[in-house]
Amino acid sequence: MQKTTPNLPVNNKTDLPALELSAASKVQSGNYKDAIELYKTLLKTTEKSEWRQALAQCYLQRALTFAAKGMIKEAIVLWESYAQHNRLKQEYFDHYISWLLQINDTAKVKKYLPQLTATQLDEQYVQLASILGLLMLTHRPELHGALPQDSLLIKHATLVQASLTAYRNNQPEAAEAYLQQLPFRSAFKDFRTLMKATLALPESPENAQLQLAKIPAESPYHSMASSLLACTHNGMALINNLTELTHKQAQLVVRAKKFTKNQTELLDVVIKQKQHLSDKLKFNLAIQHQSLFGVVMAKRYCYSALGNYSAGQRDFNKHFGALDEFEECRLKALGHENNKNSYDALYYWKRCISLLKDIDQTPLNDLKIASVMRHLGSKKYSPTQDIDWLEQSLNHDTDRDTYLNVLNHYATQPQKATVYQQWLHKGLVHFPHDVDFLLIAMSEATQRLAFADVIAYAHRALKIDPVNIIAKQALFDSHLALLRVIIKTKKANKLPAALSDISALVLSKRDQLIVNIMQGFCLFISDKERGVRAIADAVQAAYDGLLCAYFYIMIEASAMGLQLAPVLKKLPPLAKDYSLSPQELSQFTALVLQYHSKEDSRVFVSKVLDKIKTPLKNALINQPYDEALLLALCQCLEHVGHFELMRVCTKVAQPLWDKPVWMYYRVYAEANGDAAQCSEINADRLDDSLNEAYEQNDRKAIVLIEKFLDAYYADGFDPKNLGVLSSLLGIGGNSKAEPMALFNDLPIEIFEQLDKKADAMIKKMGMDRFLASIIKQYFPSDALSAMTMLLKDFEGLQAFALLKAAEELNIPLTVTAADIINCIKGSSSSALPSFLR
Repeated sequence: MQKTTPNLPVNNKTDLPALELSAASKVQSGNYKDAIELYKTLLKTTEKSEWRQALAQCYLQRALTFAAKGMIKEAIVLWESYAQHNRLKQEYFDHYISWLLQINDTAKVKKYLPQLTATQLDEQYVQLASILGLLMLTHRPELHGALPQDSLLIKHATLVQASLTAYRNNQPEAAEAYLQQLPFRSAFKDFRTLMKATLALPESPENAQLQLAKIPAESPYHSMASSLLACTHNGMALINNLTELTHKQAQLVVRAKKFTKNQTELLDVVIKQKQHLSDKLKFNLAIQHQSLFGVVMAKRYCYSALGNYSAGQRDFNKHFGALDEFEECRLKALGHENNKNSYDALYYWKRCISLLKDIDQTPLNDLKIASVMRHLGSKKYSPTQDIDWLEQSLNHDTDRDTYLNVLNHYATQPQKATVYQQWLHKGLVHFPHDVDFLLIAMSEATQRLAFADVIAYAHRALKIDPVNIIAKQALFDSHLALLRVIIKTKKANKLPAALSDISALVLSKRDQLIVNIMQGFCLFISDKERGVRAIADAVQAAYDGLLCAYFYIMIEASAMGLQLAPVLKKLPPLAKDYSLSPQELSQFTALVLQYHSKEDSRVFVSKVLDKIKTPLKNALINQPYDEALLLALCQCLEHVGHFELMRVCTKVAQPLWDKPVWMYYRVYAEANGDAAQCSEINADRLDDSLNEAYEQNDRKAIVLIEKFLDAYYADGFDPKNLGVLSSLLGIGGNSKAEPMALFNDLPIEIFEQLDKKADAMIKKMGMDRFLASIIKQYFPSDALSAMTMLLKDFEGLQAFALLKAAEELNIPLTVTAADIINCIKGSSSSALPSFLR
């Protein structure tokens, strides 16, 4: 390689400062090779000690660099050049000796070892002393005589040898006693740890592992520790250890574990493959080493492996006998599934079910039929049939998880509430002591306002799980609801018992405050004056401000059919210019959502908001709040459906934070939540905000706006449809379905979870690999056309990313790959790739 700085003679002394400056610059940048040439050139003109020393330092730095790269011989030559030019105290002499030991340069080792002093070995060259100690114990015992005999290293070596002798003579106590005499900072400290692990291994492998973990990676004893650590493990842990060892080390471990020849041969194959074993290789190993695994285990493994390695069926039949028709169909179905051929796979799965039904019904056959059906339900061959397969499977085998999956399916379909209740009843019959089913039953009963049922289910759950906080809270809330009914019906004789019951169920300070308020309402029935004072005092103690207090009293009084005026008169007046603190606004938002979430109080929320809307409006207009607080309030009002207050909130927020989500809430509020009432200009504004949301990658805003616009366009007006003119010109027509619209029915929380997972997968795999995985999974037959299509239809790619994320997270969706492909097809198939036609 040509040198960057040619070695030219220097005739003019005025060039020397420039050369010196250049040499210093090379050193500063770490270019020691060129710096050496420059300093050698300078020294040819004038002998200067600082140049000579700088040259020596350049040689030293190059030596360290080469050593770090494992080029030990080159490092030795460079260090010797350093020593030749160095005029000061030699540095890294211990490194030089360790390099000589590595290449086994016996002559130089004999020359330089006697130059070491006891102080250097014991205090300065700690790592070198550790290396020399190990060599003296193993294959270089002659080093003992070349070292200073007054050093601690030699003294400690005597103790170590005595410990080893005692160990060989099967005297572990004596060996341990010698080790205890070694000080903490001895050059043999890692040997001591290694020996302790060795002594502990027969009785306590776990203790040996803890000892070995103390030996650092830079210790010369680390490789021995790795070998010994492997001896403490079995199974996959042992395999993992062996793959990290050299072949020689692995052989030592194998001998120490006293493995047989067959075991050793099997381990050799696994270690050489570094665990990257193909299905074929694993299948063949199981057959070849049946004597190790046992015929039953080998047959079981090979049988399960045939689903991925169908080519092994001939060998399976040869060694274990032919399969029956059911097993042949099962394997064919699995093979077609692996090849993404769902049509043929479904045929063979159905054939499996038919074969099993033709045989005498036994518990084992019923379990097989149920397993096949559940497999079909989990593979989502057809969204409309998946739930049918799961339901049918329960006729053959009672399975907890399947019942839960069926319940989860119907829980999101209010129109099938009767079916949901039937399946819940069946689940409770089969699993009467399962807390999950009891919690589901509590939730369903709460929706029906059947609070007595909720209490019964909660008591059953708490007998099984006494600390279940969900059951405890449901018990408290249900007793509270029953107490409201008693107050409303003015059954005074039942009040003491009801109050006693609910007081015993208090879980928190907040619950106790609610009980105090309810005691005031109970007192209100018999003694209005005392009841009013008790209610007013308890409410003001429970909430931070008057707005929350007024809202609470109005809701509770409305739910119980009580008069509001006497109670409200005892509270300070709620002025129109009431100052609402951020803390109280946050508490108010949570309180509104709390009552809106309850079936027995939801009907009163909007009416009560109408009564206190004036001070709330004025507070929103006149007081500053941060965006997160206003956004939470706006979302709360959206749930409640109070569009008047929502319009005030968006009017305040949108000028401050010009974001797509605020434009959505503004348009939504102006249309009173009905896309049919949305004006054309607002629809255009939402279209612009949707584009902006895509630019900002605001997923939440994208979902909200797209869902609203889909409803708007579905109502009959579509600015993309040009009507008669489109028909005359042959353009337009039916607009193409949007793939992302398939996910509009998902709850926002689930959509955000899928979107986050999709982003994480793309970041981890990179877009190219992620796209390739999508195509491999969903379009194995026409990869090139699929890639072209997805690159042109970004929304289609987004939809497939969400589908893949759902599969990774095991979140059930009604959307399938076929649904997305149908959206991409649009109205014309002439321009579609072959695999979509």
